[in-house]
Amino acid sequence: MAIYGCGANYNGQDMSLDFIENECVCVGYENEEAPAIYEILRRAKIGDIVYLKSFSPKGSLLTIKAIGIFDYMDREINSESLIEYPNKLGHGRKVKWLVLNEQIKISLSPQDYTYNVYSNTLYEEYSERIAEEILEVLYSHFEKG
Repeated sequence: MAIYGCGANYNGQDMSLDFIENECVCVGYENEEAPAIYEILRRAKIGDIVYLKSFSPKGSLLTIKAIGIFDYMDREINSESLIEYPNKLGHGRKVKWLVLNEQIKISLSPQDYTYNVYSNTLYEEYSERIAEEILEVLYSHFEKG
């Protein structure tokens, strides 16, 4: 199981609610503009965890807006095979959102901050501390339900 962080900022506009309503994560770039991001999206497996996030370098604050799991697989990621979403979301993958509107705030430690991916569109999460916080929120969600 892997955990991925995904931003939803399209030229200053937060598209998080669109991602949630359309049960997806998307790349706002064409494949030719961001082939590495498409490759990350391609490698995510069914059942891998993904969280919607925003990041403020000032104060090193990571905000988790939603947590879900990938529930659609398409190994051939390109503009023809990815699902194209409305409202100019671009191409992406289906996600089952499990935790919504929590607005979990995580202050990045100096060690976390050296892994300088938090302002990226999509990345795999390697911080053990952040992964534990994500899993703790998921576990508590299932205990409630």
